[in-house]
Amino acid sequence: NNIDDDANGYVDDCYGWNFFDGNNNPTPDPLQGHDEKNIHHATIIAGIIGAVGDNNKAGAGINWHVKLMNVKVLGNNGSARIGNLPYAIHYAVDNGADVINTSLVGQFDPEDVESQAYVTELLEAVKYAYDHGVVFVAAAGNSRLSLNTYPHYPVCADDMSDENFILGVSAVSVERMLAVFSNVGSNCIDITAPGVGIGGLLRYSPTNGLRDTYSPELQWNGTSFAAPFVSGAAALIKSVQPGWGPSEIFDALFKTVSKTPPENEEEYANLFGHGLLQIGPAVQYALSQPLTSASSGPTGFAFFRFSDGFSSFDSINGSVVRPEVIHADDVAVFDYDGTLSIVTASHTDETNITFYTESGYRVRSFSVPTDGPVSVRVGNVFGGDEPEVVVSPQESNDVLFWVYDFKGTLIKTYKKAFSHTGTTLSLVPATRDNGVFVDIVVSYIVDGHAVLHRFDDTFQSVQQIAFPGLTAPLNITTADLFADGSPEYVLGVGVGDAPYVYVYSLNGKKIQSFLAAEETYRGGIAVIATDYLDQHPGDELFVSQLQDALDVSLWDGVDARLLDTFYPFSQQDSGEASDGIVLRTIR
Repeated sequence: NNIDDDANGYVDDCYGWNFFDGNNNPTPDPLQGHDEKNIHHATIIAGIIGAVGDNNKAGAGINWHVKLMNVKVLGNNGSARIGNLPYAIHYAVDNGADVINTSLVGQFDPEDVESQAYVTELLEAVKYAYDHGVVFVAAAGNSRLSLNTYPHYPVCADDMSDENFILGVSAVSVERMLAVFSNVGSNCIDITAPGVGIGGLLRYSPTNGLRDTYSPELQWNGTSFAAPFVSGAAALIKSVQPGWGPSEIFDALFKTVSKTPPENEEEYANLFGHGLLQIGPAVQYALSQPLTSASSGPTGFAFFRFSDGFSSFDSINGSVVRPEVIHADDVAVFDYDGTLSIVTASHTDETNITFYTESGYRVRSFSVPTDGPVSVRVGNVFGGDEPEVVVSPQESNDVLFWVYDFKGTLIKTYKKAFSHTGTTLSLVPATRDNGVFVDIVVSYIVDGHAVLHRFDDTFQSVQQIAFPGLTAPLNITTADLFADGSPEYVLGVGVGDAPYVYVYSLNGKKIQSFLAAEETYRGGIAVIATDYLDQHPGDELFVSQLQDALDVSLWDGVDARLLDTFYPFSQQDSGEASDGIVLRTIR
């Protein structure tokens, strides 16, 4: 329909994207008269990975329930400069891929500055995939070369790295001997798989003379067809261990290989890496390990500080400047299908909600019907496939919150009969008979004191708690402090109130409170739950001041005991007097 419906920056990419021609048609054109093998190449590979079996049709692949994403970087003749490959990798990761198969290979002049820059960019893209939990598989190539001497790409993009980011795949024959055409080299080869005498699905287009759906002869040879055996196996492992990343999946594949001659380990690694892929044992190994599920709750945390906008800190990357969120009024971080994203709220002439990838690419933006600052959170309000975006005004308004779908279409405006002076916003987990949701919780002032107001997925008020003596909206989170499966409200005070953290049961009964800063401080307290130390049966708490300090403290919330204090940003960089740390869970 010529509309970017999913707002990912690529119009009508329902079948994937063609980075060679820059359009939404990733299929080869049989009318251009190219070699028929090039026309069928990608279809054979896709069939090895995921052709559905048990249907009396055209063979079977490895993973019958896999979803395939078509991303094209080569021309119809099977060749091109592959400078677009880093962009294609980012596209696949940002659109939810778990495994990337690259059955292509190229060589670059090591003395050429442009080639060196490309290899650096390619490695950064591969690391981006790895850091986002995506397995990257690459064919070794078919030139009978030593990759240790003549590196090819992408298979050798990590050959100078201390870490292994790529599964490089050589090919073996039916006799389990190295295929005569396969490239070798222990710097780049990690595993081997069948690549000689392969049959599979064919591109079917009878009007263009392509009338077969399956190769009538086992005639397909190449490392291009060995790589998808590894990719399909990785996808199977991911399906039974959804919480595993590349490192764990690599481990499962490497621990279960079959060894073939030669017996000399160095010579063997040069030809076959760790050994010959064994799909069944690799999956059995994964099944034998404790299940690590992809969590539907918080998956991490991020710290932000104001200094002409936001910069951020997380436990993996440390302190990182996020230029995409400069001058934002609020920020949320969320994990959708394993991909980390940032959403900001900012106001100039109008108030906008803007989505970015973790690497800073702007994805989409939509406006909110107010001209002042707002808070923003992202979570699964309705328990469906996509999260919702919840927005609340920080200044006087009769609206408590707006709810938008993931693409920015307004679902609900919730108003009060009176104007408030501003709200704080939180989303808290809620388990109901029909699934796991988040409830919307806002805090605002009624008759001079703070209230907590909670709403379910039908926007019905399910709870309202008053806090006499507190004069500013509360900063709200939940935590299972006592490891009993029943979370508690954990509340940081707003600006103007004494610097306490309060713990309440979900039915509104106060459990305890503790002083979280100097008693004279009145700049507001932020708090989130964490299992950062992994030493306590229940959650710990990160606590920060919203003004006048750049340190974060870690508390045992059960006995209100300070465990640690640290500076996620430079202690020497004291910032402006109004600087403070903002805490966010990653959902």
